[in-house]
Amino acid sequence: MNSCNACRQGKRRCDRVRPSCSTCTRVGRSCVYDDEAPPQSLIGQQFPRSGTTLLGPHALQTPSSAPVFPSPLTAFDPFQHSALRGPIVNAAVAAEALKHLGTFSNVSAISTAYFNSIYRRLPIISLQRFQTRLPSLCSSSPADYTAMCLCMHLVQQTPVVGVDSMQSQLYVMVKSIISLMEATGYTTLDALQCRIIVAFYEMGHGIYPAAAISIGGCARLAIAIGLNKSLELEVLSDEQRLEGEERRRTWWAIVNLDRYINLSTGNPLFATLDFAPYSPIPIDDDLWAQNIIPSGPPETLSTPSSTIIGVFARECQVSHLVGRVIRHVFDPTLDATFQEEEAVLLERTLLAFLPLLLEDGIMFGKYCVALGICSSALFTLHNSHLKRLPTTNQNTTVRDEIIAKLDDISTQIAGFTKRLFGDVSTIDFSQISPYIPYCVYQSAVVQGGLWREGRGDVYKEREAWLKVVLGYFGRRWKSTERYLTALEGEEPELVFLQNDALLV
Repeated sequence: MNSCNACRQGKRRCDRVRPSCSTCTRVGRSCVYDDEAPPQSLIGQQFPRSGTTLLGPHALQTPSSAPVFPSPLTAFDPFQHSALRGPIVNAAVAAEALKHLGTFSNVSAISTAYFNSIYRRLPIISLQRFQTRLPSLCSSSPADYTAMCLCMHLVQQTPVVGVDSMQSQLYVMVKSIISLMEATGYTTLDALQCRIIVAFYEMGHGIYPAAAISIGGCARLAIAIGLNKSLELEVLSDEQRLEGEERRRTWWAIVNLDRYINLSTGNPLFATLDFAPYSPIPIDDDLWAQNIIPSGPPETLSTPSSTIIGVFARECQVSHLVGRVIRHVFDPTLDATFQEEEAVLLERTLLAFLPLLLEDGIMFGKYCVALGICSSALFTLHNSHLKRLPTTNQNTTVRDEIIAKLDDISTQIAGFTKRLFGDVSTIDFSQISPYIPYCVYQSAVVQGGLWREGRGDVYKEREAWLKVVLGYFGRRWKSTERYLTALEGEEPELVFLQNDALLV
């Protein structure tokens, strides 16, 4: 019996276990043997290497005309045979991808653009592992890898003026492929990363509650393939350490998205559990991009805020704190004393990060995502404290103190955005993150509220500027439109819950 295709192409030892060899199972890769090839009639066209697409110019505007699947009326059901199921799904997904991606050259350009933009905000896919497999699109690419290329194409789509939603034909098709892979047993790392990219797209464009549902599915699949289990990278080979780092980063991306989506919806029920303080966080992003694993022990959640770490690692640290804020605000305990003490501790810890995030964000463009999440958590925490205050005279001083804190944070965000986005000609809209608009909106709410209280025109000017910044973000992420609409109201809420917005 021959080795599987992946092991043979990579010149690795294969134990030939069916339906998936040990190596493919360990790295989360689709395992295909030559003798499992589908009948020739079921194989669609492969990607041409160059030139124009095989379809006409209106291919994206018309539904698929010829399904790849066999008719359900035939007596023979290939989906009930493991040797045929995978190849049929591979061919079906390849046929759909061909319509939307066109030539191999187009796919290469799409992936390059992805790694130069979205990847920097969602650094979970190994560039080397992806590029090594890219030529397989011209021969026999597994469905999960082909779907990943489609997801990279989807997440680069931007809002179009006059179009109400980002739930496009491409989006619906990608979601359908993910459902197909789930139904046919594609429990691989590639399939999981596809789901994460789609959840990121949904969050960025305000597609709720789909974003929350998607991240729940990500968490379940990740647990099914063991990503939630700790990996002791120091006892593994270099190759296994790199694979382990990719799995760790993928799991952390789910946790971070889960926390942010729950912060945006006011939901204390997480799809993922909290980490322990000693849990390792991702390595420096530049080292990861070069396939270098540091020899020393990894940084952990408890690494001091003063320690310089990778951008993604800092995002993980802040997201962990955000989870605690969410529970504190949206699922409070009945012990008032404990609530007060916890609020003070959370505020102190988040404020320890804020100056570093602001400084490095301005100087190096680092930590912007962490800054947005950290600021939104602080706004949410202070708003909760305000809501709990009884309307009595003795609480006036406490209220003024909280308002002063909100003023300080929102003023810093206004100044930060002015230095970053003051010259629109220098903005690379492909690089801006969907995690940031929420804190910009909250800053605008505070500045506008203080202006209406008679604090001076400088607050009105800052509010107007922050609206301009939201407009910039709206060129890339559709969710920003809801924030701008809310700011047109008489008294916009500081804590804007996405699910509530859908009910208006």
